[in-house]
Parts: sequence; C-alpha cells; structure tokens
Amino acid sequence: MTTDKRVIEEATLENLRRTILSMFAENPFNDVGIRQICQEARVSPQTIYKYFGSKEMMLFACIRSDMEKLNNAALTAARKFSKPAEQIEAMLQAWCRFYGKNPVVARIVFLNIPVSYWISEQDSVQMQVWSAIRSAIENGQKAKKINRDLPADLLLDMLMGSLHRIMARWLTEGKGSFSKTSQQAVGASMHLLTS
Repeated sequence: MTTDKRVIEEATLENLRRTILSMFAENPFNDVGIRQICQEARVSPQTIYKYFGSKEMMLFACIRSDMEKLNNAALTAARKFSKPAEQIEAMLQAWCRFYGKNPVVARIVFLNIPVSYWISEQDSVQMQVWSAIRSAIENGQKAKKINRDLPADLLLDMLMGSLHRIMARWLTEGKGSFSKTSQQAVGASMHLLTS
C-alpha cells in the first residue's frame, strides 16, 4: 500500500478555509456541495477528503481555531471574578462579544451546525465554555447564590438554548442592535440563574 505524500501549501489551505467559511455563512449546509467548494477554492475533491474526510468534518475544522479563541476569551473573562454569578456573566458577555465581532462564524455555528452536535459531542469545541459555566452554576448553587430549584445541567441547557435561539433569530431577521440584544439576553440569563 502506498501512502499519499501530497502536501498542500499553507496559502492554499487558508484560501480553502476562507472559501468554506464564506460559502457556509451565506448558504444552508445542505445547499453547499463539495464540488462547488472545490471549484471556488480551485482544489480537487480529493484534497477535501484527504484533509477533512467529510463535509461535516471540513466545516468543524474550519471553525475550530475561532472556537478556541472564543473559549480563551470567555475563560479569561471569568478569571477576573471570584463569585460564580460574576464569572458566568463575564463568560456570557465574552461569548456575545465574540459572535458580534465574528458574524461569519456566528452564521455557521447558529444556522448551519445542528444543536444536537453541540450537545452530544463530548469533544465539541464549545465544551470548555459550557463546562466552565456548569461548574460556576454548581458552585453558585452550593453558595446559595444561584437558583437551586433546578439541576445545574438543566439550567445550563435552558441558558444556552435560549441564547442559541436569540442568536439565530438575530442572524436571520437582523432586527435591532446586536449590542442591545446581547445585553438583554445576558441580563435575562442572569435573572434566570439568580432568581
């Protein structure tokens, strides 16, 4: 058996990444085909399958570095605070700021990747932030500062589910200021957690 020793230049991979992000930000997942991507990026389908394996894995690979930046920003913001509620609020604000500054990534995450992926995949690139928020919820519940009537996992699901829906609505309808919408969403989320 021979090993494929073809190497793609970094510039070609970056062009492919930009093409993929652009196409998925503008179109639903099922409307974007591998051939269409290849034609636009001027690469062969074999290149896609060699480096990514499938259309789904290609999309996840293209946003992984962005998601790592989001994780870092949210976790760094949380470290500035000692109280669990303040940590959660800081992470949610960082989350909103990131997507407000990166609408292409937001369109892919909220309009093209099924919610079931973010919930079921234990290696999901957003898992770091979700785990940190869950931990802060649990710590806040122990300190009697966060709602103890519901389990931490359910609070996390309610929180993230509502934020995902708000983000999807804002991206599809484009109504109102993103800054105002995100402030209201974070405020409502904190009210849910602390009441």
